[in-house]
Amino acid sequence: MIFESQSDTSYIPLDYRPTLISMLKSALMNTTYYNELFQKKTLKSYTWAVYFGKEFKITNNSLQTSKNITFYFSTSDEQLIMVLFNGLLDLKKQTYKLSFPQVNFSIKTIIPFPPEMYNKSSIYFKTMSPVILTNPLVSKDEKNFYVTPQEEFATFQYILNLQTRKKLELLGLGNIYKDILFENINTKDTLIRHYGGFIKGFTGFFKITSSPQIITFLYETGMGVKTGSGFGYLDKVGEE
Repeated sequence: MIFESQSDTSYIPLDYRPTLISMLKSALMNTTYYNELFQKKTLKSYTWAVYFGKEFKITNNSLQTSKNITFYFSTSDEQLIMVLFNGLLDLKKQTYKLSFPQVNFSIKTIIPFPPEMYNKSSIYFKTMSPVILTNPLVSKDEKNFYVTPQEEFATFQYILNLQTRKKLELLGLGNIYKDILFENINTKDTLIRHYGGFIKGFTGFFKITSSPQIITFLYETGMGVKTGSGFGYLDKVGEE
């Protein structure tokens, strides 16, 4: 989906994700998904990301964007895709705007993409939004609560599998779980402003080796945690 502003260059806050989450809530407001996804503490089987255009850069604690920005959404729930698509069409008819302090974006185009199924066991990915991975075995106050490939890699590999297996089980898909092998190619840690605070994640390029079902699941629903808040969106760049 493409949003358009009235100026060639726009500035939005670093903590922009709550505004996109509000848009999703508005699109699903009058559906059963609204209660399931936003009124309860429910696992989100979707992920999303925003491409800010070629003009993108961080300046003066803001994100400088192009005139057009692109919102990507992915899920393993085919029904959710249909319901969200119709909800976004309704928002477009209502001239809904993404409202930031310095600029508003209008919905320009909504384009559905067919789902992509993977039949290879090794895929190269890049992150479209940072991956957040947390260690459920330690307190949130612990320094090692957030785990990344840059730190203790064995712990990262273990937690990646642990959190993916947990997600599958909560979605009733525990029977398809297969071990995931993560090969770090070029990633870096990043701090992300989110709801007034900071969380730690990573971005970059890596290779995932597992069953095609698991690779497809990671692609459709996102890698790591907080995928429903715009984290963990992966883009395929190659395969073996």
